[in-house]
Amino acid sequence: MSDQELLKDIVRQIEELKTEQRRLASLKPLYNVWNMDTIGTPLAADANNYAVGDYDLIFIAPTANRIINGLTGGVKGRFLIVKNQSTFTLTFTNQNASATAENRILTPTLGNIVLASRQSALFIYVNDATIVTGTTRWLLLFPAA
Repeated sequence: MSDQELLKDIVRQIEELKTEQRRLASLKPLYNVWNMDTIGTPLAADANNYAVGDYDLIFIAPTANRIINGLTGGVKGRFLIVKNQSTFTLTFTNQNASATAENRILTPTLGNIVLASRQSALFIYVNDATIVTGTTRWLLLFPAA
């Protein structure tokens, strides 16, 4: 095999590897459905930009009735389940200006949503001007009221 043929073969193999890498990357979910924080992180104060980490399912244990105005870690298409792991209420506010704009929550009622003890909420992060007036937000999908 000549040097030129060898070089062409190497370039072809590199391109095939790049194609396979793109294919595999497209099959990888943003977050693993079994990726959860089951400890029940204590929430000792209201939170403007609550750090959810890279978890899909988080358990929060408020130490009293608490408010969350925003959630960090938003990536387009990311789903997040939040479970209230205490006997206190956990309130998610609608579009609260205390949270950074991209961390704010849009609720289905455009009002606050209260999770009672052991209740869960489902969120999806969107970046779509047709859903949310020209910005990115966490959409609270469930509970609806």
